[in-house]
Amino acid sequence: MTVLRSLLLATFLVSLNVSAVVAGTVGDINNDGKIDLTEAIHALQVATGTYPNLDPSCQLVGKYAWTSGADYAACDVVNINAIYYVCISAHQATNDFLADAAYWELLTLLGNWQKIGNDIHFTDGNVGIGTSTPQSALEVDGIVHSTSGGVKFPDDTVQTTAPSLQCYTATMQYDNVNPGDDFCTHTPVFQITNPYPSTTAPSDVFDDYCASPSPFDSTQIVVWGLRCKEGWINTGCEGSMSGADSEDGTAPFLNGCHMDDEEYDSSTIFTTCCRIAPSL
Repeated sequence: MTVLRSLLLATFLVSLNVSAVVAGTVGDINNDGKIDLTEAIHALQVATGTYPNLDPSCQLVGKYAWTSGADYAACDVVNINAIYYVCISAHQATNDFLADAAYWELLTLLGNWQKIGNDIHFTDGNVGIGTSTPQSALEVDGIVHSTSGGVKFPDDTVQTTAPSLQCYTATMQYDNVNPGDDFCTHTPVFQITNPYPSTTAPSDVFDDYCASPSPFDSTQIVVWGLRCKEGWINTGCEGSMSGADSEDGTAPFLNGCHMDDEEYDSSTIFTTCCRIAPSL
């Protein structure tokens, strides 16, 4: 019966739009002396439970602009910068509307949504898409599709594509066919083992070097190897060798991998360089 009574009241209020009413009349939220369609819809919202903190039998009464120190009763409606709020509990206003926020609820045709100009925003709580219990300001249970623009982060950076981990492994090989010659006169064979994308050249990722004597270790006659270029990180260094010296001379060095012994008849090092980047 309460809801029916409120519905009948709303219908009656709409009929009043054709003639003037006294300011402060039940339903005249903006106190313009008439009941318009928006005000009638607000009455229907209350009657149908759109505002759970209000009794469905609540009859809205416009009280002009919010005034500090004023006494307000439940169902009073005030105007703050052309936005209407309905009182949900009787109280005496302080000198700050924000301090009294717990006593007021936004009155809008959009429920807790508010439209200002061409913008719309949610005034309270979290928004869930595909979930009824969102735990963050926006929680989506499903795929979020951005067709342009990307995602903006708190530091104002914009990411337009997902980063990927790119890793490339190269080998450098030396065959000591003429042990009496200077080591570095024999150009080691340099090749990349996983050329993807196919346009990737070894020189885009790696630097090769060979020095005799070693500029890194004065006790070594020679050093040669591969280094990752700037922006790449060495994540692997392995060696394979055969010859007179059984000691493994392979070691990570200077963001790469080097061999520090020239006594092997055949030596190969394997170096991996990685980076996080959208594309190569």
